[in-house]
Amino acid sequence: MYSMTLALSIALAAADWPTRGWKASTPEAENVDAAVLEAFHQELASGKHGYVDSMLVIRNGRIVFEKTYTHDYDRLFEGRGERGPYNYYDPDWHPYYRKGPFHTMQSVSKSVTSALIGIAKHNGAPLDLDAAVLPLFEGFRTQGDDPRWSALTLRHLLTMTSGIEWDETTVDYTDPKNRRGARTGCSSCSIRRWPPIRESLSSTTAESPSSWARS
Repeated sequence: MYSMTLALSIALAAADWPTRGWKASTPEAENVDAAVLEAFHQELASGKHGYVDSMLVIRNGRIVFEKTYTHDYDRLFEGRGERGPYNYYDPDWHPYYRKGPFHTMQSVSKSVTSALIGIAKHNGAPLDLDAAVLPLFEGFRTQGDDPRWSALTLRHLLTMTSGIEWDETTVDYTDPKNRRGARTGCSSCSIRRWPPIRESLSSTTAESPSSWARS
């Protein structure tokens, strides 16, 4: 299941930035190919790329293209596991919180985090991207005796190359037999009992760091 809001910011030298709202413009006025945007919009509207909920393109600090796409998530998610906030197929929680305007971020958070750390690094923050990760999580039970975990760095996490075992395709994510879904996605599990950070840190590694892993 893919449900997301697609936002593209292709501003190089922004002339306007929002205070309480964004200024609008046209693709042509901002030197963007309107035909390409329209073609991509048609692909999203057809469902070719999954359940995309909106598309937003910003250029030079101005909105040049914005579309939304409606999906019947009550029907699409019917019968997909136990209801609750940790089930991504519960339409009361995902992709829109209580069917309101707030959209779940899910893996978008990883891109935002990586971008912010990159900006901080560019601005001179004393960040060592090759520093070991485990010392940052004192107090958590980890696989510290595994040399692959000991070799794990911040750079590996930022580039999704941790090698941490993760399977959400062989068994459906909401299936109790899926170890990930059961421990980080079930609505009956207390977040204090199965917080995603604790679950990930106690996981095994399927590959050595530098191997792609969705974590």
